[in-house]
Amino acid sequence: MTHVYLCGLRGTGKTSVAEELGCLLHRPSYDLDAEIQKISQKSVAQIFSEGGEEAFRDIESQVLAAVAEYPSGVISLGGGAVLRLRNREIIRRSGHCVYLHALPATILDRLSSDPKSISQRPRLTTLSPIDEIEFLLKERQGFYREVAEFEVTTDDCSVSVVAQRIARWLGQGDD
Repeated sequence: MTHVYLCGLRGTGKTSVAEELGCLLHRPSYDLDAEIQKISQKSVAQIFSEGGEEAFRDIESQVLAAVAEYPSGVISLGGGAVLRLRNREIIRRSGHCVYLHALPATILDRLSSDPKSISQRPRLTTLSPIDEIEFLLKERQGFYREVAEFEVTTDDCSVSVVAQRIARWLGQGDD
């Protein structure tokens, strides 16, 4: 079996859906940012503050290549993991990818109500939070769609419903 990757902006539910989908598929789930922190022994915020986004993207690419060699699992990608061509090639070569998306207002609401998100995920622009979300979505949506084989809108769906939709798409869920 191959990996199932979940891509999309932060706040679309990738980590929660990965855990639920992993249970449904009887596979381990991995969060790429958590793997980066485990391997580097630094928080994402520390990596950004010490070396900037480029240093983080370098580490992210190295860790993605390592995770792609793990036993078949469900992998929640960081929101910007698809920015590099090498990463998109690794994703396509080693699994199936699903793009999770939500409206900018939904993403802002989720991020605002998640203290972990605020403390661990650095801002990427000097724009207001909603403008940053809209900017990043415009910048990244083409890459998400390039690498993904399936899309799920998560605005009004529970984690369980999203995971079940993906499992059905993979031919492994209840009808």
